Amino acid sequence: SGILADKVSEAGGELWLDGGHNPQAGRAVAAAMAALEARASRPLILVMGILANKDVGGFLSSFEGLASGLVAVDIPGHASLAPETLLELAQARGMRGQAADSLTSAVDAAIRMGDAQRKDINDQPPRILICGSLYLAGEVLRLSETD
Repeated sequence: SGILADKVSEAGGELWLDGGHNPQAGRAVAAAMAALEARASRPLILVMGILANKDVGGFLSSFEGLASGLVAVDIPGHASLAPETLLELAQARGMRGQAADSLTSAVDAAIRMGDAQRKDINDQPPRILICGSLYLAGEVLRLSETD
């Protein structure tokens, strides 16, 4: 539970969290998302922040054709990849993208992005995956403890 989970739940969507940040982790979590997609189709929107020294393209490539959108965020207190750069990498892989200034606003944006695509994908609310960094996962967990 927590503020982010509550937002997504109220919108009828699903919220997933993963701290993986390398191409191998990208393949594993993308395979898990693909398995969910095979059972129940929903727009997949990534909320992502990742450190600048990671293989971001390698991580994102696993989501090509699977994730329809990405909301980029900074990771507070860490040398994260600039959201603009992350968006360029996502858009090069066919994902719609936008930046957000906090995790809360990123989840709101992901809900809106997914809702805009509902008619294309089974008219279902989005499946949102917060991913790219253990530090970002920690921020999510910290947010869920404070509400």
